[in-house]
Amino acid sequence: MSKEQIRTVCTLDCPDACGLLVTVANGAVVRIKGDPEHPVTKGFTCSKIARYPGRVLASERRVVRPLLRQGERFVEISYDDAYAIIGERVREAVEEHGWETVFFYHGLGSTGASALYTHRFFNSLPAYTTFSGSICGAAGIAGQTADFGYRRSHHYQDCLNSDVIIFWGRNPAVTAVHLFEVARAARTRGARLITIDPVRTKTADNSDLWIRISPDGDRFLIAYLLKRILSAISEAGDISYTRVREGSRGFEEFARALKSLDEGYLLSQAGVVPEYADELSRIFASEARIGIWPGWGLQRHTHGGLVFRLLDALSFVTGNSGVEGGGVNHGFDEWRFFDVAFGGTKTRARTVPIGLLARDIPTLDPPVDVFFVAGANPVSQLPKGRLFGELMRQARLSVVVDGLMTETAARADIILPVSLMFETDDVVGSYGHNVVGRARRCVAPPEGVVTDTDVVNGVADALGISGFAMDREHVLRAVARTLGRDGDDLAMGRRQYVIVDEDPVAYRDGYATPDGLFHFAEIPRDAFEPRPGGTTLLSTHYEHDMHSLGLAERTRNLIVSSSTHRDSGATALVRSEGGTLSLPAELSDRVCEDAVVLYEGGEEGFSANDLIEPCVTDIGHGVPFYSTHVSVALDDI
Repeated sequence: MSKEQIRTVCTLDCPDACGLLVTVANGAVVRIKGDPEHPVTKGFTCSKIARYPGRVLASERRVVRPLLRQGERFVEISYDDAYAIIGERVREAVEEHGWETVFFYHGLGSTGASALYTHRFFNSLPAYTTFSGSICGAAGIAGQTADFGYRRSHHYQDCLNSDVIIFWGRNPAVTAVHLFEVARAARTRGARLITIDPVRTKTADNSDLWIRISPDGDRFLIAYLLKRILSAISEAGDISYTRVREGSRGFEEFARALKSLDEGYLLSQAGVVPEYADELSRIFASEARIGIWPGWGLQRHTHGGLVFRLLDALSFVTGNSGVEGGGVNHGFDEWRFFDVAFGGTKTRARTVPIGLLARDIPTLDPPVDVFFVAGANPVSQLPKGRLFGELMRQARLSVVVDGLMTETAARADIILPVSLMFETDDVVGSYGHNVVGRARRCVAPPEGVVTDTDVVNGVADALGISGFAMDREHVLRAVARTLGRDGDDLAMGRRQYVIVDEDPVAYRDGYATPDGLFHFAEIPRDAFEPRPGGTTLLSTHYEHDMHSLGLAERTRNLIVSSSTHRDSGATALVRSEGGTLSLPAELSDRVCEDAVVLYEGGEEGFSANDLIEPCVTDIGHGVPFYSTHVSVALDDI
């Protein structure tokens, strides 16, 4: 049996964007390992990618022919017949309602920059409807953009310059293994590693200190720390107080708002042991270089944008912004090195906040009568995603572009299968580092299956849009042209990696705000009102799969605190204002008393999002998944 080893990159939605060595035999992927020549991957990768060929490429859910709904079943058709039906129904809908009747939903099923071509197509239409914000980083991005002018991060390697590394609501031992490896290396060199999280994660297990915090207690703890630090430097007439005041805008109002808050109240709302809060106060008041690495869950609360703005303020006030070993390091735009203008802009799009889609789409005028979904599984991933699926079924036409029979694809009228990772070429950036890579076709897709570029061209032709179509090679060269000759070599496959020259320290040369100053947040009146009582539902990442991949094999247990529930082998009845689920209960001493965990994704009847009403964060149109409170009753089986 002859084997071939191919160098490529991972396109899953992860900041590490690993370089991979893929071994192929008899037309199938038989082994995957990290590329030792990739400057971040350094020869190892996560367990998710090792399971990908079996769980995805060879999945029983794989769609290998275009499918057309006939009643409650699907029949196979050709791509050309599918395009013809799409063209006919879209023209009918547009003639009746106008172009805003077409709704486009996109995701990061692949982080490859070729996806910009799909955006280019919809942005070339006279009008359409789509969403604003995102289910991932929207609130944090909006907060950091307001503070700094744009959102960026320190590179992973800068952890080696930190005296203290804080993973705040982040679990890189599972979700960013190469960041975690650098942090562990920093720890061996003397850095202190602290995890702040409602759940004792794998990262917490490997930290010097785990600080258990109540869900949505973060804003209270950060305000407590800021209040103590600002009081100390103000009373001492510290030179840093002058630096803070003169280097910022909105400081006096911000400081007054914090001054009115009671420290005891803040700490009780944070749910943090006082000794640990005092320890954090001492750390931030010291000369230590402190790198804060917040997670995505930190912004999945109603005040998610404010939480990030408070964290930014804490870093700025303590002199850890714009210096080696410091920063509030949430991430980057994964397409920042590519020509995003190629994808066009949403200037002609009608938008709805993504977390409100299930509620607000039925209220739109003109109505949405055509759905296009690409690289996403909104039925599984949105608050009340099941209702979004019902809207798809009621529409004149719903088209899903995907390689798997997802919960969303199952609601479509037409499913257009496309090639997946390892079956197509692409160029890939990262929202965690500065290495751009070339994804390569390692194996052939199922016979007859085409790329997403081909699908866009087919739909454009069916709608009579002339002069639009580009082949895959020209798409890759177009999106990578901002990298000059390196980009062209990457697009054409002559290079595997390009290390882009980028300062590893965010904001070292100043902020990008109009006045060049750090901008403190205006504190809303309700920012520090008491947290709602009860139990918070946390839908966290599953260790062995990415988002809604591998749902069939995933645990459906509701993880509850063993300190509040004593019944093992029980069924949990979970109720919220949005609904009720009945789930197997799993007792754990890793979850705080005022939270339960149900892993993200999940099919109907097991999805946390069935319990979550449509909702939106304070800024950025993010989704406050973790602002849902539930009651839990355990019954013996």
